[in-house]
Amino acid sequence: MRCKLSVFTIFVLLLMAGCSGNPIDVTMEYGTEIKLENCFDLKEGESITSDLSVDSKQIGIYDVKATITGKNQAKREEKKKITIEDTKKAKVELMQPTEVIYDIPYKASYNPVGNINAIKDEVDGEYKEIDIVSKDEYDKEIKAINEFRSKQQKQIYTSNEQIMDNKEKRLRSGYTLVTSDVNTKKAGLYTVRISVIDKGYNVTEMRYKVKVKDKGESTGELAVGVEGTKMGKALSYKINDKVNPSAKSKSDKTLSNGAQRQQNNGAGTVSKGTIDAKGSPVLQAALNYVGSHMMCDELVTMALVDGGYLSGTPDPIFKDGNHYNIGVYQMSKLGNFISESEAVPGDLILYNDGGYGSMHVAVYAGNAQAVHGGFNGENVVIHSVNIGSGPRYFRVSPMTWDDVYKKIFSNASNFDSENTIRPNNPNPSAPSTGGSNNIPWDESDWEEGNVICTFRINDVSVTLTSTTPIDENYVYAQLALVDEGQISVDEMAANLAAKGYTIME
Repeated sequence: MRCKLSVFTIFVLLLMAGCSGNPIDVTMEYGTEIKLENCFDLKEGESITSDLSVDSKQIGIYDVKATITGKNQAKREEKKKITIEDTKKAKVELMQPTEVIYDIPYKASYNPVGNINAIKDEVDGEYKEIDIVSKDEYDKEIKAINEFRSKQQKQIYTSNEQIMDNKEKRLRSGYTLVTSDVNTKKAGLYTVRISVIDKGYNVTEMRYKVKVKDKGESTGELAVGVEGTKMGKALSYKINDKVNPSAKSKSDKTLSNGAQRQQNNGAGTVSKGTIDAKGSPVLQAALNYVGSHMMCDELVTMALVDGGYLSGTPDPIFKDGNHYNIGVYQMSKLGNFISESEAVPGDLILYNDGGYGSMHVAVYAGNAQAVHGGFNGENVVIHSVNIGSGPRYFRVSPMTWDDVYKKIFSNASNFDSENTIRPNNPNPSAPSTGGSNNIPWDESDWEEGNVICTFRINDVSVTLTSTTPIDENYVYAQLALVDEGQISVDEMAANLAAKGYTIME
């Protein structure tokens, strides 16, 4: 009985120490804190050392040779094989269950990532990179991952050099593959496949079916991913579409929605690994988008959202495709300008001219670097702060989306009970549909010279007429610069005239 109790006690102690197995071999879970003294049979007062550093985030078998030193400095050598295994797969959180088949209207726009709300690993947290690939590429990659995992499980490490060498040869991990055969131009039943490759090379696969309806056929509940549905937050992850890459962007000198594209010739660009985002959730969120295709104001808005600085439910006017977008010309209204010496990583940077005659915004990363959106091909990169007209630093405090709306629009002349900006509309035949980021009516039915809009910030206002649509964001930005004393009224008038807008007396 005493013998059985002793064995049981030892077993319990081993479990409490994070080790299991017989006295020769020890098995530990991926990511567990490793203490050699808990894996070897030490007596009171003994210490242990080893030249082999076991990495609990690299699966395989570690052949540990340890030196145990007693109270009287007597030494003895012991060997144990410590196996690191990863038995806990990452989890995929979907918006809709896999056992139900949802509908896609004929010829509807469909995004296979839309149904994914989150991808999480118990040890590593969220995996925020998704590749959309063809079926053949998907199968090929999963096969390679499974083969590599099998080899890693059998890999025996006897030196730290060997461990480092293996790390350098590791396959990519901590990302998700998505493939879909959905063709919305052809009615039928289709499959979406999702596989998460975690850092231990486990593969978590999920499949579900969707149904494309025929032309004119009525639909039931729509599949998440159909344009117009409420999609999962995974759309804010870095998504690499290798099947249908986005069309090449227009010339870098062409502006889109007031957001500034920057020319990136490589000079001054640094790697993500040289930036320390510790203590700055906004900077960390911005770094997660490096390599993505986003404009500068989209990047900064999503960094504020992901960093926890914007909470609540945003007004639909701030929705821009798959992202939220406050607008580059409105950003300065959210915070207060600070000096360069006061700026810390995670603060924002505003440029009156980002290099092509239009405003630009970025996230400060420290050491004269920033995370910029809108570089060549609309990419997010880490680049010098010194571009265009030069940086102006400002700081934003956590706020709600209601706060954002009030900061941007509460001083506008047409702020109504529904909190909607409505430009003056002198033509009763031109319907006003609200909105603030674009002219809120169809100019195509208007006669030349009849596009009229009145803008106001505090005590500064201007009424414009133009033969082309008016970029309201640009006008508001000019008014803000006048209000802040950055430019004169005459300078503003010249800038607006250069855009083709006529100021009405």
